[in-house]
Amino acid sequence: MDSQLKEALKYYEIDKTEETFIRHNENKTFKIKESLSGNKYVVRIHKPCDGFSTDFFGKNLDMSKLLKGEMSLISYINKNTAIAMQRPLPNKDGEFVSILSDGTPVTILSWIEGDTLDNIELNKDVLTSIGKMTGQLHQATKAFASENQICRYSYDEKLLDRIHTKIESGAKKDLIHKQNFKIIVKAIDEIKYRIDKLNKIKGTRGIVHTDLSKTNMILSHGEIVPIDFSLSGNSHYYMDLGSLFGHFTDIEQRKSIINGYISITKEDIETEYIEPFYVFQSLSFIASHLEGVAREEWFKGILDKWCEENYRPLSRREKFLFL
Repeated sequence: MDSQLKEALKYYEIDKTEETFIRHNENKTFKIKESLSGNKYVVRIHKPCDGFSTDFFGKNLDMSKLLKGEMSLISYINKNTAIAMQRPLPNKDGEFVSILSDGTPVTILSWIEGDTLDNIELNKDVLTSIGKMTGQLHQATKAFASENQICRYSYDEKLLDRIHTKIESGAKKDLIHKQNFKIIVKAIDEIKYRIDKLNKIKGTRGIVHTDLSKTNMILSHGEIVPIDFSLSGNSHYYMDLGSLFGHFTDIEQRKSIINGYISITKEDIETEYIEPFYVFQSLSFIASHLEGVAREEWFKGILDKWCEENYRPLSRREKFLFL
């Protein structure tokens, strides 16, 4: 058994278990099953893998407070929506965050049975349900944000400045071609411009998931369930639509998702505001993975593609996303 996992389980009232390693990105994640009761959980050991960095979110972040905020958010959505969310598991002291001897935080959540969306047929009903779930999520977090003050990340102009600085450091090390860096800088300026426009429209901000990928949504008993809120934070709701568009690239898929979303929120959606957050998502990916993948050939190819198909058109105010 992984040594950190073995230590983590000592903090909880959990019987002898079977464990399965899931993945290691921003967290080291395991599935565990109690041998006697059969109960299943997700254990997240909050230590990023080599090459993954969240330093662009800012220095001296209090991970314990961030995780307590995440657990409060998940609990609220669970209680106030029909979404079958995971449930945080308290440790022996009744706390939702445990700290290992080396200072690494740990959280445990209930397991959701089902298939991640990368393993199922994405028909119109499933895609519409994704949109509906996202709309329900935003309605819930809008109410949560007005009632609670919690520690979460902020996806705003200040974060864009830090992403700029991080990517600039990569350009100085020749990890990113200088011409691509110039295109990225212009795209960041345009994102700020459009965010400023959105800031003047009431009701567009709240807490968002930020990473609604196919592997972070589960089809469980016919319902779409979002998982992994570790990077959730404060932003405009268009951030999640930009995330969805990044993972669902077919126009008809996007139409079904937006139709489902509108059926819940009853609000008009404009691609003018999806586009900047679509780019924001990929810039966040670059900043978080720069040390790990920047020298890989596939990364250089995808960055060239993003610059030509997304970043440059955005900076020129040319449409590149369509419904």
